[in-house]
Amino acid sequence: MIEDIQKFFGLFKKHPLKATAFAILSCLVVLSMAYLVTRVEIIGQRHATPSGITKLDAFIDSDSSFNVLILPFEPLDGCQFKETQLEETIRRRLVELAEEEGLDLSVVFDTSQACPSTFNEGRAIGETFNADLVIWGDFYEQCYTDTTKACLKYAILREANYEIQTAGETGIQNIVSMSDISDGHLLKDVDYIIYWTLAQEARRIHNYQRAVRYFKKCLSRHPPDSSELVFVIGLCYYYLGDYFKSRSFFEKCVEINPKRVTAYQFLAGIFADHLDDYEGARTYLEMACSLDSTRSDSRHQLANLLEEHFEEYNSAKVLYEQALELEPDNASICRNLAILLAERFEDYGSARGFFERALEFEPNEPELLASFASFLADHFQEYNSARLMLERALEFEPDSDLALRNYAAVLYEGFQDSDSAKVLLERALDVAPDNGSCLCSYAFLLGDAFQDFDSAKDFYKRGLELEPNNVSCLRNYAILLEEVFQDYKAAKMLYERAVGLGLEEPRLLGSYALLMKKHFQDYDAARMFYELALKKNPADGNVHSNLAVLLLDHFEDCIGAEDHLTRAIELEPLDNTHHLNMATVLVECFRDYSGAKTQYRMMLENNPSDVLANLYMGRILVTGFQEHEIGLQYYERACELDPSMRTSANDRIFGVASK
Repeated sequence: MIEDIQKFFGLFKKHPLKATAFAILSCLVVLSMAYLVTRVEIIGQRHATPSGITKLDAFIDSDSSFNVLILPFEPLDGCQFKETQLEETIRRRLVELAEEEGLDLSVVFDTSQACPSTFNEGRAIGETFNADLVIWGDFYEQCYTDTTKACLKYAILREANYEIQTAGETGIQNIVSMSDISDGHLLKDVDYIIYWTLAQEARRIHNYQRAVRYFKKCLSRHPPDSSELVFVIGLCYYYLGDYFKSRSFFEKCVEINPKRVTAYQFLAGIFADHLDDYEGARTYLEMACSLDSTRSDSRHQLANLLEEHFEEYNSAKVLYEQALELEPDNASICRNLAILLAERFEDYGSARGFFERALEFEPNEPELLASFASFLADHFQEYNSARLMLERALEFEPDSDLALRNYAAVLYEGFQDSDSAKVLLERALDVAPDNGSCLCSYAFLLGDAFQDFDSAKDFYKRGLELEPNNVSCLRNYAILLEEVFQDYKAAKMLYERAVGLGLEEPRLLGSYALLMKKHFQDYDAARMFYELALKKNPADGNVHSNLAVLLLDHFEDCIGAEDHLTRAIELEPLDNTHHLNMATVLVECFRDYSGAKTQYRMMLENNPSDVLANLYMGRILVTGFQEHEIGLQYYERACELDPSMRTSANDRIFGVASK
């Protein structure tokens, strides 16, 4: 669902004193009270030079390991004590920490270097040794063996979005005793740097379990008032699929920083996708949009939500358009707007334009190619273009179950190639055996093309187990049960289930209405579902036509029937069923034979080989206009096209001796 695009903002922006404290404590961890000339403590590699002086090798360059280089402090030239246990205590404590926590940590105390006089000098030494953190300091001539005042200095060389100064110093601080360092009190900020870096590396390689563990170590070493740290823990839990904990951390994040837009976006995703709380998701997304008027992603996400779960199509359209104004070259927004315009506004021309615009930005994106291909096949019958587009999608992603499924549909519907379609769907099921849409598409093909109704039934069941809210699957399975198995009660239960889930998709409602009319004679319910379907999609010509027939046959509402058929013909002038139904209304309600004749003529213009158009044109000419000779020609044409049209009843109408 949402990309992790965050750059973490300053952990200590709201607390400048805490930033200073961090720098102070970071430096204190490596204090030494005497300059050691010959002693070198090292975790890592070393070798001896010909002079016998120990010289350090560079750290192994590794993304996973964190390398700490301790350099000498400013020498205590005026003191009788030249050596303390501070450096060894620091080193030992870090080594023990690494062993206890299983950290990939290397620590070196190098006495072969002089104490750096500047931060750049300390950084340069660290770069020579491939160090990630360099620390050194100044004793200010405090001559004690176990307690002292000193200043630590540090330089961070490894980039890990710390959002703190990469070089700094503490000012003069007290060290009470060595036990402070052994207990980790003065090392908590060095620990913080180490854990943060290793956590970020674990997150980079998608090891979110380890990342959470390390980030929580950071949390325990600082008050939990950093929205950045709390946010990134929530992010790791999100990718681990622990949405309860993720939600808790994201909510804590917005408590700390009420303007954290991305936290609201993730909360919206959790509420919508995993809690089915669409109102809650909407609240968070509206908050995100109000906080930042320059971000397209919040508007895109809210548009999706309003379209899919609130059926607020006009509002969704406005939000998609706003998102595109902010990010004109976003192919995903173009694609989603195109689908909305096609499915909810019947604006196929504009939808096509947005699909084409999306392809300009991402010409090789398989999902976009598959969606555009399906659109071209469904609404423009451009099956060859769709086929080429789907072949291209499969070149870039051969295992795209969406492209395979859409390609199968194009081959079956556009080329009547059911065998190839079956092969593609079986391949899609090999790739995604638990994809409910693939199972339902395969079920439809088995039933419709191969009349393997029992297998189709089994695949519909499996598909709905995986995707219980798949509207087209519920509808097609109900139609199979109704038309093939005559199991009208089971079909009705499927429709009721869909409506109960709020899946009031217009085509499903239309099919439900037809079932109630034909098999339950519940005409009031049928009318209600037809009207509800038209409320959701006023541009569905088939529903207008079916409602007109219902109004004529069972409510004697001629005016209503004529109005709905007029609208159906406006929407779908090439659908001869609408013209045939209109002719029936004109004859039965108004005795308008001329109007009926016009409808039959339009049917023949659409398709000269339409059997019913020829038959009824012949009938109207004979019965309405007494044009027997011409009417008989149409009747003979109908019988030539379909011999079953020659019946004794028709023969009597046309004055033909029955054969």
